[in-house]
Amino acid sequence: MGLRSIVLESSDSLRITGFALTIWTNAWRALDVVGVGDSLRKRSLQMFTIASLDSDLPPSESTLDATGKYANHECRCVKRKDLLETMLESLPQGSVRFSLQISMKLYGLAY
Repeated sequence: MGLRSIVLESSDSLRITGFALTIWTNAWRALDVVGVGDSLRKRSLQMFTIASLDSDLPPSESTLDATGKYANHECRCVKRKDLLETMLESLPQGSVRFSLQISMKLYGLAY
């Protein structure tokens, strides 16, 4: 499926610190295309309502099961660890290389 890719990671292992990510509809479509969407859905928490708290405004709440123009949203909370481990397991052996330091030069400037 597409081009062969290699992930270059500066850490010596998979970095799984951090808590969770909120993943929306288009990101789920992308995860489905690479074949990990269903696996991650089983390990995620679906969100049906979101709240907005701003100190200058009254609190507001929105439902994610709306109809019409704003229908069909998929919003889920996924643990960072689950996302990274699932992605790593789905890649071909040797696609991720750890303990690498990357640098590049553009127009004589080092980054």
